[in-house]
Amino acid sequence: MSKSCVESRRDKSGTPRFIPPGHTFSLCSSRLHLRGVRLKTSVFFLMNCARFLSTLLSTIGIKKDSLRLQGDTVLQKLIQGGNTLTDNIAMQADNTALAEVFAQPIWLASHLDDPDVRVVEVDVSRAAYDQGHIPGAILWNAYTDLHHAEDYSPLERSEFEKLLRRSGLTPDATIVFYGYGPYLGFWLTKAYGHQRALVLNGTRQDWREAGLPWTTALPEPVPSTYTLPAAEVTQLKSLEALQAALGSGDPLILDVRSQAEFVGERFWPSGATAGAGRPGHIPGAVHLPIDLLHTADGAFQSAAVLQQLLRERGVAASRSIVTYCTIGARASEAATVLRYLLGYPDVRVYDGSWAQWGTQPQTPIET
Repeated sequence: MSKSCVESRRDKSGTPRFIPPGHTFSLCSSRLHLRGVRLKTSVFFLMNCARFLSTLLSTIGIKKDSLRLQGDTVLQKLIQGGNTLTDNIAMQADNTALAEVFAQPIWLASHLDDPDVRVVEVDVSRAAYDQGHIPGAILWNAYTDLHHAEDYSPLERSEFEKLLRRSGLTPDATIVFYGYGPYLGFWLTKAYGHQRALVLNGTRQDWREAGLPWTTALPEPVPSTYTLPAAEVTQLKSLEALQAALGSGDPLILDVRSQAEFVGERFWPSGATAGAGRPGHIPGAVHLPIDLLHTADGAFQSAAVLQQLLRERGVAASRSIVTYCTIGARASEAATVLRYLLGYPDVRVYDGSWAQWGTQPQTPIET
């Protein structure tokens, strides 16, 4: 299948950067968006600050692995100074959600030599990765590593475990995802039981523009013997389980693709036809295009606007919710917003999504 048939990437770049005193910020897709501030050469000064803080924490007896994210928060507070957060989402992200989801670029840049910190780029081909990537980053292909290439079906636990092993990842590793589909890598890793997973608060472009380390050298990970915990996977929904629940109203199925995809005008978001199946949507699905969650500059809408969008569609925190898109990237982003940023307790991703559902002969479809 042509890789032009992939999910469209909103390139409203800009990403989380540390916030200087006197500036506000809002939480963005893959980033914290600075208003009117560019990250300049002071990034290297901040990297040294991060290293100093890490040494200080170790000196006073705070373990690196237990307070890694809290150390980030301390450094962020020092740099922000008296900054007042005015966005509800930003306020929440500055506390629990930020620590659970995002890794700051400065922190990652200062931990690239840390054997317990690993970086994974998630994309749909090798093209961008081979042109350059964060040092030490390995590549996961959303089609061939995170799905079965022949029918787009999701990986089984044992298969994901093998992926972790050949990637040289261990239970103690903090895995930072970036690239085209970081939320997909983040969500799947969490779902299968590896809790030390984060999304880089920034894009490839932002990382490069900040002058942070970049390379074309290919890493050679040493295979590990990782064994995932034997726990129920509660953050994913299979095609079979979702099809069996159709018509019951439980769960609420949330389609976050574009209008053209939802009404059946196109199968792939790009409009390409190679490898396309049947267009349309899952019967009974509620439509909320992922772009509505963002402002024009790419930031997430305020908590009030997001909650209003969800209320208008009956997407309540009391409901069980399953998100889907084309291959799982947008669905995972929406699920992350719902679960980690807005506090919805029961959110799952159908990561086979339309690429799987729309190419199966037995699945019902509405247009």
